[in-house]
Amino acid sequence: ALSEGLHTLDEEQNDEEFPCESDVLLIGKGKNVPVFVILNKVLMLIRKYLFHQLEDDVVDINISSRIAESNETLRATTLLGIFFEGLACFKLARQSLGNKRVALLEQGESVLARMRFYNNHSTWNF
Repeated sequence: ALSEGLHTLDEEQNDEEFPCESDVLLIGKGKNVPVFVILNKVLMLIRKYLFHQLEDDVVDINISSRIAESNETLRATTLLGIFFEGLACFKLARQSLGNKRVALLEQGESVLARMRFYNNHSTWNF
């Protein structure tokens, strides 16, 4: 269930107090609400990274620029998504060649600079 997503679990197992991933995504289904789109991308990226299922299309998720475009409040889940985006870029760059490698390294460096920015402007969080 973890590698495919928590939505594969029986609904009876869900805790009433805390919505599971499928509940959160159902709230935003059919709506183009940036926070739900970003949350979906973050959960997918983290799952793919942790279970070694990274592919080149993962980098097209580009969580950091989606967050910047949406002007949403920075949440812990989105910050975690930015972090994993950087990790994924650097990991895929090690496996790539040529222009693809350069593009991945640039994106990874951009994410690293963003994380440093967050660190400098709210040191109590890091």
